[in-house]
Amino acid sequence: MRDWQRLDPERSAVFINAVKSNDDPVLFDPSLCEVHMLALPFYAGYSIYRIVNKYMIPYLILDYLSNGENHHYLDGSDQAFHNLNTLGALGLDESNVLSYLDLYISYVYERGHSLHFLVDPEQSHAQSKVTLDAQTRTYSIETPLIYHDNTVPGAVKITQDGKITVLSPVNASFLHELKPQRDIPYRHPLEKQIIEQSISILSETDIGQNLLKGMEKCNAEIRVIGSPNYHGLITNDCVIYMMMPAAEQNAKYFQALVLAYALRDIRQIADGYAHPHIAADMEIFLNINYGKNIDMISVMFDVVAEFETKGAPEALQALGKMNLMEVYNAWKNGLRNEALMDVYFEALRKDDIMKR
Repeated sequence: MRDWQRLDPERSAVFINAVKSNDDPVLFDPSLCEVHMLALPFYAGYSIYRIVNKYMIPYLILDYLSNGENHHYLDGSDQAFHNLNTLGALGLDESNVLSYLDLYISYVYERGHSLHFLVDPEQSHAQSKVTLDAQTRTYSIETPLIYHDNTVPGAVKITQDGKITVLSPVNASFLHELKPQRDIPYRHPLEKQIIEQSISILSETDIGQNLLKGMEKCNAEIRVIGSPNYHGLITNDCVIYMMMPAAEQNAKYFQALVLAYALRDIRQIADGYAHPHIAADMEIFLNINYGKNIDMISVMFDVVAEFETKGAPEALQALGKMNLMEVYNAWKNGLRNEALMDVYFEALRKDDIMKR
């Protein structure tokens, strides 16, 4: 089991101040954020540092590889791995090479995000086999992987200096030619294109067009942050943050749906229904967030249903990746208000993000 350590407020403030972006201060507001740390067994002196931003539920997460002085943001590309492997910080052995592979696959967008470890890394490791060729200093790994949503046998080779070669279920090589980069930006390198594509997909529906008109009235702004997590955050000053891997080059239906529920929240905020601060009464914070969320996802369900009538199953598939299919089916069966909220709560519990 991963042993995360929460940093005290003073250490948290020092870390946040070191990594914050002045262009996006709400993401690094100390009154909204906690910082947690997880030691890594294979990068000498380095840990995962995690900022948990509690502006809204689900919480926003920003992760870094850091030794407390040098910080490498995990943006959904493999840039942080290039940086640390170039520094010679990597120390692999038979006890930690699986964890190294797990970290890479978990954080780096690859080939349509089709390759994953099992949900429980301990389960994956228990079913895995690692052998070391002492002459070449290469680890051969047999481990179950999830490929296109199916559990399949995986075969991977990893060299002592961290080069990864996947032999099965796909043929792919990573970190064979290191290209360090001093700074890893927060903003997605194709931000403008991602925004345009997301708007284009959403505007294929009548509901989406109406939502986009509301954006114009509120003078809302969209920003795209590189992240291994697909997520959205909407601020009370009508800024929409869309989170997606920096290595992913195009928006898909997932981003269009995130934009749909974000625009619904923008309309709520314009009508005076703003996000409460986490420091307010916790019951108020939870009730308002969950109430807003069920309203937002209901509008998103309207969009998905319209896409279905247009013969676009990709929207429904994207909804499945949000783990909201049970909620959507309940909504299609006529459940609303408290009844739908109960199904939504159960989905959050299954996804381990329930805050009650």
